[in-house]
Amino acid sequence: MSALTRHAAERAIVRLGDLRSDLRLTATRRAVAFAVGHPRGSYAVRVMRDATMHGVPWSESSNGTDVWAIIRDGEVRTMMYRRSSQPATPKALRVMFVEVEV
Repeated sequence: MSALTRHAAERAIVRLGDLRSDLRLTATRRAVAFAVGHPRGSYAVRVMRDATMHGVPWSESSNGTDVWAIIRDGEVRTMMYRRSSQPATPKALRVMFVEVEV
């Protein structure tokens, strides 16, 4: 089992494509490190905050200033932007636990 699924790797490239490559790599590494240390359960992890708004606000595409990773059973399943105004709750993110600082 890889800690980063193919889907998550693709999402990091597509959804986070406008983020500087070194920051995108840092966010991905943080997500993978968290996943390796949490082999059971489902987590939403904020892996980065940026001062710049990414994407088009209130559109159907990934947008916001916060980079989040969704981790299930030790695997990063997806990565995305979210606005800081959106709720960061287990229900909103469809996980059991939320970690906002990694």
